[in-house]
Amino acid sequence: MQLRFTRVVVILETIKNTSTEGVLSALGRPFVQKVFCMLSAFKKLPVKDLERKTGLSARTVYDALTLLENAGLVEREDRGVYTVASNRNARLFSEAYYQLMVTGLSEELTKIIRESDSIKISGKNGNTRKRLLDELEALARDYGNIIEKEFPRSIQEIFLSLSEKSE
Repeated sequence: MQLRFTRVVVILETIKNTSTEGVLSALGRPFVQKVFCMLSAFKKLPVKDLERKTGLSARTVYDALTLLENAGLVEREDRGVYTVASNRNARLFSEAYYQLMVTGLSEELTKIIRESDSIKISGKNGNTRKRLLDELEALARDYGNIIEKEFPRSIQEIFLSLSEKSE
């Protein structure tokens, strides 16, 4: 984990020393972040897959892609197929963004696992269990494809753990 974090810091420092105004402006919008996150994870995706993986409408995906293209972060490879741009800064930014996102997801999943392990069967813990399940469902909805790729069994194991405790 430390090596991954060190690599992210080096990448972010490299990016910081380049012109990033357009990049930061584009990524200031959550729908753009979602699209960039999926492209960073899967490197090359058709618009239809981006719609499915992000849960966004076609119009919103195209708006995000336009902003990302203008910022120099993505490029259209074929009709309707986009990829992280081939320039060095886009590749570095994509890698750093993805690593930070995976680290954040890992921390969230770890927190949920720890809390679920500490739940005792009682009436007052029903609210805690429901809150954890809600948090887990939100993560699965927003980042399920990434979680599946990076943490193959995490969500299923947590759901099973929480449902066993409720019986």
